[in-house]
Amino acid sequence: MSELNYEKIDAISTRYYNLGLECAKVRNLSGAIEYLKRSLEADKRNTDARNLLGLCYYETGEVVEALGAWVVSKHFDSDHNLADYYLESVQGNPVELDAMDQAIQKYNHALEDAWDGKNDIAVIQLKRAVSMHPNFIRALLLLALLSMMDNDLERAGKLVNRVLAIDCANTVALGYKAEIENALSTGKAMNNTARDVVEESFSATKLETDAINEEVIDDGPNIMAFVSLIAGLIIGVAVVFFLVVPSREHSIRNEYMSKEKDYSENLNLKLAKINTLENEIAQKALERKELEESLAEALDRVQYLDFDVPEQAANFRKLYYAMEVYITYAINRKAAEAGIEKADEALLKAAADAIAAVDVTMLKDESAQSLYDKLNDEILSQVKGDYYAQGIDAYDRGRYETAAEFLEKAVEYEPNNDQALYYLGRSYQALKNNELAIKYYQLLLERCPRSGFAANARERLNSLK
Repeated sequence: MSELNYEKIDAISTRYYNLGLECAKVRNLSGAIEYLKRSLEADKRNTDARNLLGLCYYETGEVVEALGAWVVSKHFDSDHNLADYYLESVQGNPVELDAMDQAIQKYNHALEDAWDGKNDIAVIQLKRAVSMHPNFIRALLLLALLSMMDNDLERAGKLVNRVLAIDCANTVALGYKAEIENALSTGKAMNNTARDVVEESFSATKLETDAINEEVIDDGPNIMAFVSLIAGLIIGVAVVFFLVVPSREHSIRNEYMSKEKDYSENLNLKLAKINTLENEIAQKALERKELEESLAEALDRVQYLDFDVPEQAANFRKLYYAMEVYITYAINRKAAEAGIEKADEALLKAAADAIAAVDVTMLKDESAQSLYDKLNDEILSQVKGDYYAQGIDAYDRGRYETAAEFLEKAVEYEPNNDQALYYLGRSYQALKNNELAIKYYQLLLERCPRSGFAANARERLNSLK
């Protein structure tokens, strides 16, 4: 390639990168992604474009694609590459990474439940997915679509607005918003318009999938191929679920045989879940025994090391109690997910209170400190997610006092949760408590100045002042 041609290609790639950067600055992430893809089509070695593309994917909840972009970027430039920092930031936080992984699993389960006609269960799974991974746009959009199908237009509209706060030009969200506004203005049930919405969503997603496939072919084998496969599967499930309508001309015999087959499959699935639960309970029992042995060993050592400090032994007993409560909660939750017993969410709160009662400064023993860190991470990661999910659910239903109560707890456990801070301010503003609304809008701007909610918070703050 001549030097002149290379300079021309570099200029085209840089131009598209700059356009993508401008879009990203105003939260037009969909536009940014498209420009950055064009930048890479011109010059696949443009690591600045690839790194920014990864950030855009990460902001929209597409963690796997973000990691893939940064891995490829590192392949092209292994020295002084920001991709190293991004990869370390994500992979160096195993608790957050595990939460994202669980969110993806719950999203996939929600698709399966929707396919089986279990929309209520799908909604529960999606709420948990969003609480674990707040920027998970796919989950937010599917939750909005299920609300639209259920004609809960107010809730669907709020979910769509949350997506647009993350990505102001998301074509699927804009399509949903138009359909919702049309239904509200005409009084027409969403069931009559959902087909057009899904066809439009399918077209937009298919184009995005094609672009991903082109990039994978261009750059060689990487993790994006797996993402394309999953995206294709999701599209297929969505099309079948929403567009394939059962024929009314089926005979009674065929309908009976179909129902019998579904019952058999559901029964087998239930038995498989029970078997899995039994294995998990056995594994939890084994883990509990190992933790108890580890704690007992630590207690024995501390008796010799600090025999004249009884407060330290008492502190270890608090740690032991926190471990017992959390394990009881974990077993109960697994049983509840399988439908064997009722969930007792008070156990998680009790575990959080128990771990908070432990004085970490008195844990001089290494094994006890390790146990405390593990319990604290696991308990708090679930507590903050549950409080946030319940707060947002109450807010969406207009129960602002309840929303404020839960979101206060979410912020207590995760002070830099920008969405919790923003909707806490919104809740107090709806309650006409302007003093507290101002307080939380200001906290959002101080703690999370680059948040996608910062601009909205600043506008509301100015109007209140």
